[in-house]
Amino acid sequence: MKKALLLIILLFTPNFAFSGVQLSLSNRAYYQGDIINAVISIQEDYSGPATLKICLSNYDFIQGSYSQKCDTLLQEHELAINHEYQSTFLIDTSSMPDSVYRIYLQLKFKQDGLTKTRQSCNDNNFILIKPIASSHAEKCASGITLFANTTSAAYPGSQATAEVAITNYGNNEDILLYSYIKNQTTYINENLNDDSFKALTIAKGSKSEILLKNNLIESIGPGTYLYTITAESAGKTYQTTNTIEIIEEKEDENNCPICPECPIVSECEISQTIPAPLTESPQEQETPNEPMKITAQLNLKRDEYYYIPIIIIGIASLIIMYAKIK
Repeated sequence: MKKALLLIILLFTPNFAFSGVQLSLSNRAYYQGDIINAVISIQEDYSGPATLKICLSNYDFIQGSYSQKCDTLLQEHELAINHEYQSTFLIDTSSMPDSVYRIYLQLKFKQDGLTKTRQSCNDNNFILIKPIASSHAEKCASGITLFANTTSAAYPGSQATAEVAITNYGNNEDILLYSYIKNQTTYINENLNDDSFKALTIAKGSKSEILLKNNLIESIGPGTYLYTITAESAGKTYQTTNTIEIIEEKEDENNCPICPECPIVSECEISQTIPAPLTESPQEQETPNEPMKITAQLNLKRDEYYYIPIIIIGIASLIIMYAKIK
């Protein structure tokens, strides 16, 4: 009951409900060097000068909570408040170590001879500062990035594939993309063709996914080889390399030839089995005989009916002869 009354008082107390300093962020994750657009709003029953501090509160990973104070002072501003105030402040993150923080705001002003302090240290004010990843820097500097998902193992004479994701960060849009497989001295794929060599046009900032195919020659031994994907643009060369294992093909123990008509051994064994002679199904054998059985039964009944009159005549004759003898 006391909590309910307190809540009603808070809601209907204008000076308390609408006073204070608040922060609004459009983004919460930043790379070091990014600029934070912090929109700060102030509402107070006060007109006059004030001091605003923008700070960082560190996150304690052991305690699992933010500190309740200004750990790092970022900016300090002298403001003129007329009951309401709103402005956007730009905060540079270059000097912030990568971590998670909370933006801490502190507003001070004098009213009626007293120094009043307002602060905002809500958990919703958190920001994440991330280091500039090396891959991000390389993308901007190199002009082209390559990532390839390639065949990991193959037989001599088979085909290997490379699914290539290529992103162009440079100004030149014409790119030559090709792939090959080799060890330290020997190429083991056939010459470049339309499947392993592509002439591309990729706009700056765009990404394409290309499938390259390499046909392996027959006369190669087992071992580990390098699967190299290369892009050339504006006189520069970019590469990414994976490994591929060449496996010696085993002989088929069942002497089953590998062919489209015979993809697995079990099918070959079936195809070599002598087919069984065709026979009529049980249904086909029984169906014609059923009328014959019915006909035989009917004939038997007709024979029985044929002898009945003869038997009756014989019995009657015996009765008459017996009567005469009497």
